Amino acid sequence: MATLDALIIGYLSHHRPKLRSHLAHYSSAPDIREAIARASRADFEGPNIKHPHQYRLPKTAITSVFDKLSANELILQDATDFLQLYGIVSKAIGGVPDVGPLMIYDTALRIGAFLKVSPNDVFVQRGALGGAKNFFVHIRKKPRKIKVRYLPSSDFLPELARLSPHEIENFLCVCEDELLLTR
Repeated sequence: MATLDALIIGYLSHHRPKLRSHLAHYSSAPDIREAIARASRADFEGPNIKHPHQYRLPKTAITSVFDKLSANELILQDATDFLQLYGIVSKAIGGVPDVGPLMIYDTALRIGAFLKVSPNDVFVQRGALGGAKNFFVHIRKKPRKIKVRYLPSSDFLPELARLSPHEIENFLCVCEDELLLTR
């Protein structure tokens, strides 16, 4: 049984570098159009491999996501904070078949890397939602119903103070099951 501190140390040494490398692929795009193209394809380690979150996404959905985001290129480029960016992405691609909350968040995070706009809150969906529930039950010993898309990062302090909000989301996702076994 691992301690929370051991999980955090493991995350910092193994998963944080992967997340930073992944987001660097988007921040290094030469322009917003290429950032949108990469985010639409859900590039992972290059343009021919999709991120595991979106590996089942059909080509028709990828094309539709690209078209809808491209039509909003100027609006996306003017986003000044992550919530605004997330809202633009959600409105643009939320109705695309096979696109759900995880794709919306991941796409906003990827485009945000290019725009240098990061979340100030911890978005919870799929694995991160399970991880957040496990965190509150097994770490805080206070079960909590989560009915929102995001929580203030302060909800995870002081325990996760070493992580930024998008890293907390990633930590909750990758450590979802391990959080059940922490002491």
